[in-house]
Amino acid sequence: MKAQNSNWWAKHLKLFKRSSERKSSEKSVRKLSLSTIHGIEIVMAVVLTIIMAFMFPSGKSYRFGGLKVNEIYVGEKIIAPFTFAINKTDDEYERDKQLAKEEILPVFMRSDSICENQRVRLKRFFSEIDTIVNRGAENQIVINQLNDLLNQYRISPNEKLLTFFNKGARKPSKRNKLKSTSNSIRQFAEKLILLQRDICSVGILNLDKKSIHSKKNEISVLVENEEIIEDLDNFYDEPGLESLIIEKLRAQFGQEEDKINVGYHIITKFLKPNVIYNSTETNLRIQEAINNVPRAKGTVLENEKIIDKYDKITKEHLAKLNSLAIEIAEREASQSSYRSVLRYTGRFMVVALAFSVLIIFLIFNRWRLLRELKKVILIAVIFVLVVSLSFIINKFINSPYLMPVTIGSMLLTIFFDTRMGFVGTISMALILGGMRGNDYITTAIAIVVGLIAVLSVARVRSRSWFFKSILMISTAYIVSITAVEILRYTSGSSLLNYWFHGIINGFLSPLMAYGLQVLFEYIFDMITDLRLLELSDLNRPLLRRLAVEAPGTYHHSIMVGNLSENAAEAIGANALLTRVGSYYHDIGKIEKPEYFVENIQKSRNPHEKLSPSMSSLILTNHVRRGLEIAQEYRLPQEVRDFIAEHHGTNVMTFFYRKAVEQNKDTEVDISTFRYPGPKPQTKETGIVMLADAVEAASRTLKDPSTSRIKGLVKSIVLERFQNYELENSPLTLKDLHKIIESFQNILLGTFHGRVEYPDQDEKFFPKNNGDKKVKNGEAKDKHS
Repeated sequence: MKAQNSNWWAKHLKLFKRSSERKSSEKSVRKLSLSTIHGIEIVMAVVLTIIMAFMFPSGKSYRFGGLKVNEIYVGEKIIAPFTFAINKTDDEYERDKQLAKEEILPVFMRSDSICENQRVRLKRFFSEIDTIVNRGAENQIVINQLNDLLNQYRISPNEKLLTFFNKGARKPSKRNKLKSTSNSIRQFAEKLILLQRDICSVGILNLDKKSIHSKKNEISVLVENEEIIEDLDNFYDEPGLESLIIEKLRAQFGQEEDKINVGYHIITKFLKPNVIYNSTETNLRIQEAINNVPRAKGTVLENEKIIDKYDKITKEHLAKLNSLAIEIAEREASQSSYRSVLRYTGRFMVVALAFSVLIIFLIFNRWRLLRELKKVILIAVIFVLVVSLSFIINKFINSPYLMPVTIGSMLLTIFFDTRMGFVGTISMALILGGMRGNDYITTAIAIVVGLIAVLSVARVRSRSWFFKSILMISTAYIVSITAVEILRYTSGSSLLNYWFHGIINGFLSPLMAYGLQVLFEYIFDMITDLRLLELSDLNRPLLRRLAVEAPGTYHHSIMVGNLSENAAEAIGANALLTRVGSYYHDIGKIEKPEYFVENIQKSRNPHEKLSPSMSSLILTNHVRRGLEIAQEYRLPQEVRDFIAEHHGTNVMTFFYRKAVEQNKDTEVDISTFRYPGPKPQTKETGIVMLADAVEAASRTLKDPSTSRIKGLVKSIVLERFQNYELENSPLTLKDLHKIIESFQNILLGTFHGRVEYPDQDEKFFPKNNGDKKVKNGEAKDKHS
């Protein structure tokens, strides 16, 4: 039986090795090389720099970009180098275009043929009525014929209409009565025809008068080749026809309600608008008027003084300076393409210098991050988002205090750390200052407010960070705006308006950052503190499963979490990530928990029946299986790294020595007893490797005295260090010293001594033959 088990394990050991080699080769093919990643990042940086350079304002001189109304000008006197036109401000230009638009009268076309056609139809209708009535047919036949005629002219038949037209047709024998009825209908028809002609001769608009916007309440009416300006009130519109028709019918028929009712139903079907709105011609005239609005509002002559030193800046000064800047830019562009290229090169260099702050920081402080393309792409997306929103705000609102730099500050801090958030804020603020015409006062405010935004999300442990950020950012804007605008002698109303912009920004930025955090977290498979807090809940299905199926491993993971979190705080690493990684680092042991020492019962050890190579295969397999379970439960990549790296490439010494003893005549391949790795790549995974080994070893101490605990911790950390297991981790010797002290403090607290009270057991517990005498405060029976 034992031989069969050995063959079975040997067969699966070979299969596992082949599978691992195949997956490793496939992974190496799929994985981008480091040089390729850096090449993509360089191309991305260049493209982003070019895009942002084109977002800079065109035709503005950076020398005048920071000037504000009511400030005191402290520069040198500016003299016009040539004659140029003073351009209107955007507000003035839009106002003049609106005035020009309002001066254009709505254009209508009058078509009398419409009314003539309707009058012909009305005469034909009564002629056919007269024919039906004069035939002297039977009553029912007349009614049917009248019904058909009314439907033909789209007049809804009703009893009053039929009765009115069929008065004499019920008794065909009475010819005089029939003739009288026919004459009555003809007279009624003549009056309706005259009424229709009178109304049409005035004109019926095809639009409601209320919807026609005319500054002078006039319209332009085109009649054949003639254009006439007429008062809008001279015409009828469809909504007003109802009361008009009833009024005229009463004037014609007095109190004869049957004729009024019938007349109304008929004439409304023969009145059509004959004054039609010509939208094409109207829009052409409006566009022509807008195009004829001049952009200039004055002229500055050559050698004319524009502004002198210590003058108070006015709107006229700014208008002249901005017009001068545009004129200079246009002349340079027309003179040579070289100057235009040079100008764009300058913008490119400004953006590149701003980016260099972040790039230098990444190279010297976060060089590992540059190896992860998705994180670099996330940083680029955040920059593009902030700069694009700022570009739109500058174009349509033009308020420096609405630029959402704090969105970028918060997102960079949430997804990375506070240093990354602060350095990224500096780069974004420099770019935004350049976009506003080198207004670096705005840059300074953006840096200050961005720093406050970074601090507001530096330690996110609950959803309430949203409200804290709103309060902190809004307060920072109010204080910064007040300080700057007081120095600019800004009026009270303008200051209140700027405060409002700052408060709006302080409210909307955290709101957008919160939504984008959730979106980017999903798209880029990134981890945040809020996600880690969710994963640290011990009631999550995977941790509950670990507690039930492998209780020893579960308790071990909790202890490793306590050790790791304390050590991470001591060296400034991500303590929350370290604790969560500790909880999940051994989830692969769920597969075969009985083969791991913390879950093995003292009565039996399954490894006693297995060869050392089979035992090592089972132990090694918990890493592979843990990664599969993590993938199944969709754990983030940062947490999966703890599963893969917490053993590094350590050797399972116990089983290796056992194999050497059993095979003294042959050489044992040590790689069979080595974990696949990789070695820890971060401070956090390095800490968990050390904590895992220290916690497991501490269980073997029979007499956990202070000296033994300290010696154990030092020896394990030193062993990992000497075996180069920490060579890829950024942990320093100073960090290792702090980690050792942290582990020692936690373990000393865990294995603290207990006071032994004399005769305590004899007083409260009866003697038992199973009791054992022990020393140093240990439990005195097997049930303790």
